Amino acid sequence: SALISKIDFNNYYEPFLGGGSVFFSLNTNKKAYLSDYNSELINAYIQVRNNPEELIKFLKEFPQNKNFYYSIRNKDFESNIEKAAKFIYLNKTSFNGIFRVNKHGEYNVPYGNRKYNLDILSNLIYSCSSQLENTELSSIGYEESILRVNKNDLIYLDPPYTISHNDNGFIKYNEKLFSIKDQVLLSKLINKI
Repeated sequence: SALISKIDFNNYYEPFLGGGSVFFSLNTNKKAYLSDYNSELINAYIQVRNNPEELIKFLKEFPQNKNFYYSIRNKDFESNIEKAAKFIYLNKTSFNGIFRVNKHGEYNVPYGNRKYNLDILSNLIYSCSSQLENTELSSIGYEESILRVNKNDLIYLDPPYTISHNDNGFIKYNEKLFSIKDQVLLSKLINKI
């Protein structure tokens, strides 16, 4: 981010948002267009931005233990705020904090015997909420996001890893693969930009 902080740009784009480490390290007041194919991730960011207090309230009610982990992992929530609380809780307590779904789109990461400090997490949520204030968050594919980039915009690309054929190394764990064909398409879009 030290290199990026020296660049003068109009808008910031990050179409493979994931953890957003580059965006959050920039700490810019520029308009940012953040997107990811994972709609659960984008919902979590939207709730962090718009409803941090309510989100923290739900997280305070979630016990950090194995039994609750598996009960919430299999539970479907109606409200977006509860879905976001579940997403963050699972991320913080799962094995290695990874997000992985099976071919049916069901989250299948085992319990990680990890705990989080709610005060630290709350401060992080408030900080992220503030930084997300001037953002547009979208659950769209990278193709759509990249096509909106204009002259003097900055785009950061960190696509999923692939191996040298159409099935990447996580074939059993992903609902939608990012194949070598996707890498080629991404390369063509970069050249177009």
